[in-house]
Amino acid sequence: MSELFGEVIFSYSRKQAIEDGVLIDVTDVAKRVGFKLHTVITTGVKELLARQPEYGTDDEDSGLLLSLVGCAFACVKHGITFRGDLDDVDRKYFEFRGQLVYIHCGPGDNAEPVLTIMLDGED
Repeated sequence: MSELFGEVIFSYSRKQAIEDGVLIDVTDVAKRVGFKLHTVITTGVKELLARQPEYGTDDEDSGLLLSLVGCAFACVKHGITFRGDLDDVDRKYFEFRGQLVYIHCGPGDNAEPVLTIMLDGED
């Protein structure tokens, strides 16, 4: 690749983003609803959850987080989408608490498939 694009100037791995708190690992919750891939949410999604009055103090056990990830799973499994005009091969959009959210499947640090749940406009 370096012949094609040149020397890498800067890189920021998914692992680093998780360690820095930019992405929040919710894989354990995702497995509870049926996902088999490593799953994270963005800080934007975490802030959306935190604005909800019933959001618990323990993120991992929050019923709201479980509900969000469950919505994402339903969209992926059943092909449901809130905004079909925005859907792409690697993402599904859905509405959660009045906010447009999407789940994206892309390559992880080692090119393995991983999932990221994001707010519309986040990349």
